[in-house]
Amino acid sequence: MFKGEFKFVNAAGKPYAYSIGDVVFYQGKLWECLKPTEASPLQDPTAWKFTGSTRNTITDTPPIDPHIGQTWTSTNGISYVWYEDGDGYQWVET
Repeated sequence: MFKGEFKFVNAAGKPYAYSIGDVVFYQGKLWECLKPTEASPLQDPTAWKFTGSTRNTITDTPPIDPHIGQTWTSTNGISYVWYEDGDGYQWVET
């Protein structure tokens, strides 16, 4: 599940826990969680798989032939990321 930007702590100030299959942005890159962790991709690279770099486009319509992790912002200000969920690919609102 797409979680947005990587967070070290939750709203209560406790470590944010990630589960297998969670996807986050971290330092301009898209990462998928491979095992339960509270560590960042740099702190525990065995817990994360790099899935793509980000490149933002601002247009009325989505980019043609996007790559995993590509970002798109519609001209009305809504941001999306191109994501693979296991069943296919889609633009997911961020």
